[in-house]
Amino acid sequence: MTTFGAYLNGVATPWAELLEQFTTAEAAGFETAWTMDNVVGPVHNHPELPTYEAFTLLAAVASRTSTMELGTLITPCNRRHPALLAKTAATLDQISDGRFILGMGPGDHEQYFAPWGDCSGRRRPPRTKGPTTGWRKRSSSRSRWRDRTSRSASA
Repeated sequence: MTTFGAYLNGVATPWAELLEQFTTAEAAGFETAWTMDNVVGPVHNHPELPTYEAFTLLAAVASRTSTMELGTLITPCNRRHPALLAKTAATLDQISDGRFILGMGPGDHEQYFAPWGDCSGRRRPPRTKGPTTGWRKRSSSRSRWRDRTSRSASA
């Protein structure tokens, strides 16, 4: 069976117009609607274009739609703390009555990671001034999230 979905990224689109695009897609019979999870616009020459935060946007859309599944296209798995991402996805799934689809991937362009520093998976230099995060293996063979904050010598 063939299904159809809509990709609505909302870049530089007023909220009322974007909501109308989602509700029109649902009324037209689209079974899924997807939005990007980027913090800067997807137009590489215009990163200043305003974009919506994906999970907040989809929660608002879920409250105004009833049948169409809603998803992220694509959430980089290393941009958010795993526990927060899981809680956010579970909450959105509840708000949408089970219609949320979490699309995940490794991420792509470095500009999408810039607001957080380099969290693209590469190791940071040892003298980084901002907060850093990472997994740390416990001796009991269980993984645990550890938050480390590097401070400059003047702090």
